[in-house]
Order: sequence, then C-alpha cells, then structure tokens
Amino acid sequence: MDNSTCVLGNGSSISLWSDRWCGSPLFLHSDAPVLFEEHSVDRLLINGSWDFSRSATYIPASLQVRICSCTIPIVSRPDKRCWDNSPNGELSLKLAYDFKRSRGIPQDRWKMIWNNYIPPSISFMVWRLMHHKMPTDDLWLRRGFSFPSRCSLCGCMDESEQHLFFNCRFALMLWSWLKSMLNLSFSILGWEDIWRILDKDGAVQCKVINLAAVFSLLHTIWFARNKARFNDLKLPISSCVSSIKSSVFLAGNAVSHGSHLNMQDFALIKSFKVTIRPPRAPNIKEVLW
Repeated sequence: MDNSTCVLGNGSSISLWSDRWCGSPLFLHSDAPVLFEEHSVDRLLINGSWDFSRSATYIPASLQVRICSCTIPIVSRPDKRCWDNSPNGELSLKLAYDFKRSRGIPQDRWKMIWNNYIPPSISFMVWRLMHHKMPTDDLWLRRGFSFPSRCSLCGCMDESEQHLFFNCRFALMLWSWLKSMLNLSFSILGWEDIWRILDKDGAVQCKVINLAAVFSLLHTIWFARNKARFNDLKLPISSCVSSIKSSVFLAGNAVSHGSHLNMQDFALIKSFKVTIRPPRAPNIKEVLW
C-alpha cells in the first residue's frame, strides 16, 4: 500500500519484497533480483536475529545491510501498519474520505480545459489525460494485458503516460521549444509545471495563448504517437511546431477582450503572430455645469 508503512513486529504479516517496512519496497532497489519468491519477513528471523540463508531468493549485500538497520523488537508483538497521513498512524473513515477528496482536481482547472477558445477534441483529450485514462501501454498492462511495450516516438523506453508526454526525447524537444517561446525559467516535467504556466498573471489574451499552447502541445504529442504507431509515419518536429502555432493563432485571435499590455505580454503575442486587442479608448463626454 503506497500510503502506509509497516512497523516490524514478529514479521508474519509483512511481505519481504513488496511492503514498505525498511524504507521503500525492496524490489524497487537497483540491486534487487528481477525474479524473487515472495514470502513474509518472519522467515528470516531466528531467535531475534537475521538469517538470510533461509531466503529462497539470494538477497544482495546492499539489501542485507538495509534490512539489518531495522530494529528487531525484544518482545514479540504483531506487526502494525501505519497510515502516512495520520498524526498517530491510525486510519479513520474521515481521513480516508479527506484523502480521496483531496486527490480531486479543483473546479477552476476544469474551467481552463472546457472553454470557448480550446477545440472540444483537444479539451476532451486533456481531460482524459488529467484523469490518467489515456490508452497508453502502461494503462493496458495495469488492466491485465500482456504485450511488449516500446515508445513509438523515441523507441528507447517502455511507453507510459509520464514518459510519452514529459520524458520522451520527442516530447522534450517540443517542451524545450515552448519554454523558449513563453520565456520560462523552469523546465516542464509534469502537471505541476503546467499549472505554473497557466496560473501566471497577465492579460486575458496572453492567458489564452498560454492555455492553447500547452494543450495543443499535449494533443500534438498524442497525434504524433498515433501516426507513428498506426501509420508508421514519423512527424518532424517542425511540422508539430507549425500545428501548435496554428492552434495558438486561432485561439488568440478569438479573444475579443482588450487589455493593457506590458512588454513581456506584447512580445508573447507577437511571437505567435496574434493580432493584439488593445483596450477600448475611454468615452469622454462633455458635461456643462
């Protein structure tokens, strides 16, 4: 369980390789064997000390040192599972409800996705991505399907949602281009960085440009992936950049609200060749007293 930690007692209910009882699960360690026999920790405990020869799977020396750092209780007692988000380690119904509710996405995020300036096809794709429902290989593998996986864009790693949209060499080149266009001082490695872009203060037209650029880039990555996988067609980066610019151009020009611009906003709008919407001139009326 990702959000709980096991406190060692007699070891009978703790999985040696899969549970979090001495830090992160042992099978995630770089020295962990690829194939191992799952069993409880108590198999290695003899008279209050560790006996690694009783394990059916060889345990590397680095993992043995890590296991030996765990304190063995003097008095035998049942194992205990502690909830990470609780002050006393106990899981209550209220904490479970609050935890599940906090994982939801705030209402203002949905207003960003579903708006008049973003095409519905792009909004729907981003909505699925935020819910982790895009049919990438890792989703099918989690559902029990078995097949070899490989990223269709770079061919270097297994395809997963995080890799395809943020870590793939193809995606990194597009994010690097967008970083230069938006004059960002940070790299874009996940949703937290995306929200930093979309939450920036600025004119309405600039906010729409940022929104359209980010969402169009995500949609372009998925489009390029499908072209490579189903049509055996590798789209060049220049073609993808042109597609993103076209989407931003249409979204930016659809804004009718005028606003005062600073030099940074002005440079952003001109970089995408969007028509600037200046604020309306004040209507001055003569008043006779």
